[in-house]
Amino acid sequence: MNISRITVKGQTTIPIQIRKFLGISPHDLVSFRVSEGKVILDPVKKTILDFKSSFSSDKAGIDYETVRKKVKLRVAEKVSRFSK
Repeated sequence: MNISRITVKGQTTIPIQIRKFLGISPHDLVSFRVSEGKVILDPVKKTILDFKSSFSSDKAGIDYETVRKKVKLRVAEKVSRFSK
């Protein structure tokens, strides 16, 4: 059993074993939900939109939603090739 204290600000430390199990690191996001009387902690999966400020481009006004759709289409094409 892992135990963690809640600070006066409502913060706590997630034990290292739990962080490793969830695959989370500093600055990652987690979500909380209540299900059947229990609190569930889930890592928030990153999308391509989370990385939009990480890249520079010569083109002004990149439509990241279009980029996201193209990436999803390419991934689907690759997956369909491997599943045949």
